[in-house]
Formats: sequence, C-alpha cells, structure tokens
Amino acid sequence: MMELWKYHGAFRRGFVVLATGLAILLNALNSRTLGGLILGTNELGTKQTISGDGAVEVNLSGFGGRFFGQNVSSIWLAENGYLSQSNISGNDFFSESFATNSAPRIAGFWDDIYVLSDADGAGPQQGIFFSNKPGQYVAATWSQVFLLNDFSAGDTITNQFARSFQTVWFEADTVLSNFQFRRDDIVFGFAGFSAGNIDATVGIRDSLQYFTIDDAIGRPAGQAQGGVISTTSSQPGFPNAHLLPWEEDKFLLFRSVGDGSGNFSHYRVSVESFSAVPEPASGILLSAGAAAIWWFKRRNAKRRA
Repeated sequence: MMELWKYHGAFRRGFVVLATGLAILLNALNSRTLGGLILGTNELGTKQTISGDGAVEVNLSGFGGRFFGQNVSSIWLAENGYLSQSNISGNDFFSESFATNSAPRIAGFWDDIYVLSDADGAGPQQGIFFSNKPGQYVAATWSQVFLLNDFSAGDTITNQFARSFQTVWFEADTVLSNFQFRRDDIVFGFAGFSAGNIDATVGIRDSLQYFTIDDAIGRPAGQAQGGVISTTSSQPGFPNAHLLPWEEDKFLLFRSVGDGSGNFSHYRVSVESFSAVPEPASGILLSAGAAAIWWFKRRNAKRRA
C-alpha cells in the first residue's frame, strides 16, 4: 500500500497533464478554419463544369448581398479564380492590374488556373465548387487546383502541389469561428500557398473603383499596385506576394463602409484572424482538466491544514 501511495502524486499529475493535453489536441483538430479556408470541405457545395479558361453563370436570385452597394442577380464563375458580372469570352487575361482593367470582378486569386478533370483522375474534392446557404452567404471554392507556374517541361500534374482558395460573400451578419462577419463582406481564404513562384491579381472592383491587397497595408485606393502580386520574373516590379494571408488562421476581408446616409462609400481592406472556438468534446475535456486541478489543489490544502 505504501508503495502505491508513493506514486500517487506522480499519477495524479500525469492524469491532469494528459486531460489538458487531450483537450488542446482536440481543440486544434476541431478548429473550423481548416487550413486557411473559411468554409470546411463538407460545405463546398456543387461541383461546376467549366471549360478551359471559361466561366459559368450562377443564378443569385434571392441573394441579398450587395456589390459596391448594388444588388446582383447573377454572376459568372470563372475557372481562372474570380467572379465576374459579365461573361468572359475568348482569351482571358490573367495577372492584370485592376488599375488598367475596369471589368467588375471579385478576384480571389486571378491567375491561369488548371483544374483536374475526371480524365486526369480528379478526386471528389478537386475542382471548382459553388455553395449557397440562403440567408447567410454564397461561396466559390477552387479546391486543390494548380497554377500555370507550377508546371515546367517534364513535370507531370501528380508531381505538383495542389492549392485551394475560397471566396465567401455574405448577405447577412454571420458568426463563424468566433468572427463576426457582416452583410456585404467579401472574404478570401487561402490554403496550401506560399509566397513563391506565383503571379496573380487579388482584389475587387466595379467600373469606377478598385480595392486590393495593397490597401490592407495602408495604401489609398488608386495609389495601390492594382492588385497584381508576384514573386516571379514574369511580373517584374511586384515583389509583394508576401502581403497575402498565408497563415492558416488568417483571411483577407473587404468590408463595405457606408457614407452615414445609408449609401455605399468604400471598402475597408484588412487581413483578419479567426479565433478557434472549442468544440463540445474539447470543452468537456478542458473542464475535466480544470476540475481535476482544482480538486487536487483543494485536497492538498486540506492535508496541509
């Protein structure tokens, strides 16, 4: 009996450490941000069939979100990483500054995107998806896609690194992972990216104004670099890909700001972070760990008394 009691303190301390460690692990596994995307893989929606460099029209009837203060009844979902208010036909220019292109767009990652087809052996979560959660948001996800710069002579698709990015457009105030999104917020999330070997345009614009990743670091709209980001020689003069929120818990937010009279004024651009909220299972373990610590401290205090 004395031998067992000698190890009792080590045992209880080990139990507390184990319970706390399991709670932290479960909390990390249950984090909703899932590698940089705003919505999880079970919320991707319907897979779209889009021809190379083409676009498909998506009906937004009943959607309450506004773009630059205006309602939108439909939008074109393009293979090359953006949403457009008009159909894009013929050659599609990618990595083009918003300062020189007045076509209304929501460009999560406007680049030359390659999407695996069924013939390429695409998996169920590879492709371009569109989801609509009525009363909350619409979302477009380019899931496990490839960039033109990923390829070089002799390389095959399977040897490259797939990336994902997502655009979520909110039509109502919505809380996700403890972050309060507001009506008309447009949000971009990125997964599997690094600031190497990319060319792209990131931002939003209508025919008169544009707002880009550059604005998030304090450059006024109109003085930014037009949203073009690059770390490759094909776009010299734009060494600013590091501005994108590569971290898994961060996202790029475009928030509509009014003029005080209820009319649209501009978008505030910022890089924001999610705060992970414990799921029920991890919350129970955290509580159990805290209760165990309290009980042992109380018991030791009584013994000393």
